[in-house]
Amino acid sequence: MLIHLTVIQGCPFCDEVLKAWPKMVKKYPGVDFYATCLGKDTLPEVEDGKVFPIVGCVSAKPGQAPFIDEISGAIYEQQLVEFIERSLRKAGKE
Repeated sequence: MLIHLTVIQGCPFCDEVLKAWPKMVKKYPGVDFYATCLGKDTLPEVEDGKVFPIVGCVSAKPGQAPFIDEISGAIYEQQLVEFIERSLRKAGKE
């Protein structure tokens, strides 16, 4: 399973998720974590209406359709844990 975080530079909600990110990496050693930070020069490429930070999950088992899920907005550590736990259950990886 891959958990991907997208943040933008200078976003206080993004900073909150980034504080919790190292804890998640340690708590879920079987999950691949990846993060992308978009700078101010990258923002014009972002779709209108996108809310940051964005945390996405992708998981695929051979012979099955991939599981994809996403949350965005004000995400704190507890919401991040709940999202990862739910994604693990739904993807059948727990």
